Amino acid sequence: MKMRRRVMKVIGLSTLISGALSTQIAYAGTLSVQGASTVTFPPTTLKGIPQSVTANMPPLTVGDTRGSGNGYHITVQGSQLKEVGGRGHTLPAGSLQLAAPSKVVESAQDGVNLIPNAGFESYSSGPTANGWAIYGSGGSSSAQVVTSPVHSGNHAQKFVGSGIPQSTGQQLYHDIPSVTPGASFQAGIYLDITAISGATVNVGINWFSSSGAYLSTSSATKKFTASNNTYELTSLTGTVPQNATSARMNITIGSISSSGSATLFADDAYYQSNHVTVPQGSSNIVLNSGFEQKASGTSTLFSTNLTSGQPWNVTTGAESFASNGATNTGSGNTLVQTKTGGWTPSSTPAGTSLPLTEQVTFTTPSTVPASVGVDFLQGNGYYYRAVWQGGDNNFVIYKEAPPGRHEPPSYIPLASTGTGSNIVRQVANTQYTMTFSIDSSGKLVASIYGGRGTGGYKLTTISASDTSLSGPFQMELYSGPGMRYTSAQLTGLWPNGWSVYTGGTVGTYATSWIAAPVFAGQRALKVSAYNEQPGGAQFWLHNITVTGGRPFTATVMVNPQVLSGVAAVFQIDWFNSNGSSIGGTGSILNKVTEGYVPMQITGTVPSSATSAHIDVILRDTTSGGYGTMLADDVRFQYGQTGVPLIPKGPWTGDNNTASTVLSSQTWDGMGRYIVEWPSQSFTLKLEPKSTYTDPSSSSITYQSQLTYSIVSGP
Repeated sequence: MKMRRRVMKVIGLSTLISGALSTQIAYAGTLSVQGASTVTFPPTTLKGIPQSVTANMPPLTVGDTRGSGNGYHITVQGSQLKEVGGRGHTLPAGSLQLAAPSKVVESAQDGVNLIPNAGFESYSSGPTANGWAIYGSGGSSSAQVVTSPVHSGNHAQKFVGSGIPQSTGQQLYHDIPSVTPGASFQAGIYLDITAISGATVNVGINWFSSSGAYLSTSSATKKFTASNNTYELTSLTGTVPQNATSARMNITIGSISSSGSATLFADDAYYQSNHVTVPQGSSNIVLNSGFEQKASGTSTLFSTNLTSGQPWNVTTGAESFASNGATNTGSGNTLVQTKTGGWTPSSTPAGTSLPLTEQVTFTTPSTVPASVGVDFLQGNGYYYRAVWQGGDNNFVIYKEAPPGRHEPPSYIPLASTGTGSNIVRQVANTQYTMTFSIDSSGKLVASIYGGRGTGGYKLTTISASDTSLSGPFQMELYSGPGMRYTSAQLTGLWPNGWSVYTGGTVGTYATSWIAAPVFAGQRALKVSAYNEQPGGAQFWLHNITVTGGRPFTATVMVNPQVLSGVAAVFQIDWFNSNGSSIGGTGSILNKVTEGYVPMQITGTVPSSATSAHIDVILRDTTSGGYGTMLADDVRFQYGQTGVPLIPKGPWTGDNNTASTVLSSQTWDGMGRYIVEWPSQSFTLKLEPKSTYTDPSSSSITYQSQLTYSIVSGP
């Protein structure tokens, strides 16, 4: 960075930060530091006494996307201030001091800035910088490009609104000619409000269609009603409306009185798309974290924790859970209830025709035939069961009246192979796979395959149609004694990689894959639970493989819309190599929100953990509770987002000695940060006996080069 100082019989100083040093590291990313190139002190006239003059240090942007957790530190060193041209006069070493940074904040800027001239540096004529304009619906306004105060660089925009009638306003704005519908965005600008009366100042993005028609406005949550007298970032994030093709960033002075007014300075605006939630130090290991992949994938209900019996609820008889599956040890038919549904035909995403399919792989006992089947439970409506019957080997689709509805006959066969030539006979100790599907038209299809999965030989298929399918549906397994399930899966219910588990007693629940509102991308998950009893909880979960002993950060964006007797919970459950639970940790939200808000968990993976469940939960707080919540952008990343440390200052800036101005400890500072300095952070001392001017000139300029470096290690 160049620093210039002109003394009249003036000194001018400019400190040059010689290019941001970027060091490539042999990990996934880099260490980087970037900042402004020049700082200029205001002209000063010598008075023959000790004097000092100050200037602002522009912010630095620091990035650590390596994923190593090794930490880093930033050093600054400057050369002695020397006359530009002339006789080569110098100022004494130690004349320049730099204050310590005032704060370090996580950066939201992770992409190309789509606002040209965002720093108001380009200016030709008129009241506003190039590309910027003003508009008013009442009162009057004025604007001026200024050189002070600035947040960074050499210019900022002054904007004044006055005499503004109530409910009208004045705007400073910049058009964004092209935006991506459905993409996530982040936008913001630094504002210095020096005067305000009977008005508010807010930042927003107006959205427009391809025909130029106004669609809607996204507004920052921060709204100024009082002056702050320093630059402060005002930002907003969200999703571009589906029909939007262009946008306009506006800074609005809105009146809340008969004659509102405000004076502000604006600098360093940005609009960027498709941001990545920090920490960025390592990749997100949650697959389909934004629920973007269509719900055509398979959710596995048996997982590595078979020995614990989760996520199964045995409703009659008994089950034995082991590494080779779940075996019915009861003395009669047993229902193993997974309660994995909540699917309704109407919740199938637009543009898809995916059926809801249960798929179960099982091994027959030594005594055959033995009953085995899969059920769709339909709220208070009819049940549907595909069963390979013990006793006669008949494969049947039944329609069953639910408990409490005594209507004969209670079991209505809709389709079957019969016991004649089409019969498929069970073989003892043999593996089979059964599938049972329902689609939105009311068609039911059931099949039996030899071996594991549907890649083997199809032994038989039966089908039927029924008009009573409305949902929501849940899943149960049905078998006779000795039947061993080795896998159970659902296709078409949730976004890929996600499944559901019910803890305790929950009356019913629903799961939908929605297109709006979303936090980012095109899709989000909508979940509801009803009539939760004490100890009840409805889980929507994703299984990941983890490494013990590593610090981590997990986040999810949630929008609780209804919470009555339930709480929104974000939780991680840990499991060892045997599949046994070894504890968990979580975060709780007890109130509804107007939009998406983050929930976060940080810590260290237990040393014996090899896998984990990432859980989004609606958990009871009172008997009979119910709730609805949206979830999006789920992340689990190694590393933590502890903010880098600021050592004590000030530091001498012109003695060619490196001073550490920022230090990030191991596992901290992973991501991108903006390092900000207080106002007038540079101080230049001018002493009468050591500050020289050129008698042949009315002024003289001194210059120093200030270099900052980023180095691996705390």
